Amino acid sequence: MSELPSIESCEGCGLCCMTMGVPYFFGVAQQPGVDPWWETVPDEVKTELQDFIEDGGAEMGEPCFWYDAKNQSCKHHSCRPTICRDFEVGGQRCVNLRAAKGMS
Repeated sequence: MSELPSIESCEGCGLCCMTMGVPYFFGVAQQPGVDPWWETVPDEVKTELQDFIEDGGAEMGEPCFWYDAKNQSCKHHSCRPTICRDFEVGGQRCVNLRAAKGMS
């Protein structure tokens, strides 16, 4: 097994955010125990997301609603969902995605 390249920061990347559409899926996230981080999302952020979805939202394959392309960062990083928390910086999925897009 080959050693993964050393990637220690998301800075200047954001590839994992480029195809998520929305960070949480209503109905699923709201079910008790499905995503424990949902409970930490401030009400105003939940409302912002719900309004976005009700206005048509975004599809999978589009950038995440919370992704700030200018700053290449998450607008609500502290309350991002488990799927984002589980996407390990420098992990195999991160390395594969960066390689597929020509980033080292």
